[in-house]
Amino acid sequence: MLPDHEIEIRVATTKPTGRLRPPAELFVYFEQARVEQLLALGYDYAHLERTGILLVVNKIACKYHQAERFGDILRLQHSHRAGRARARSITNIACSRERTVGEARYASVH
Repeated sequence: MLPDHEIEIRVATTKPTGRLRPPAELFVYFEQARVEQLLALGYDYAHLERTGILLVVNKIACKYHQAERFGDILRLQHSHRAGRARARSITNIACSRERTVGEARYASVH
């Protein structure tokens, strides 16, 4: 299990009302979480791709209860499991107000 980390919702991903533009913009934060997760493990994502290791998103889902706002904090929780030929990562994401729930699953392909 990797340590949790937090990402603040940027103004560039919000509507003029200050609310996050769901659903697509939340997936940007999933991608950011994936890159940060790899860095926490000591891997450079760009380098992995150049060497032929691709991380394929095989499942991504979110439930929205209320749109998040600019300045809200997204809490990301990661888990990682590696086998001989495949690695799986799961990222759960929740808003500081506990109103966004999402999960992304990734599998590495060699």
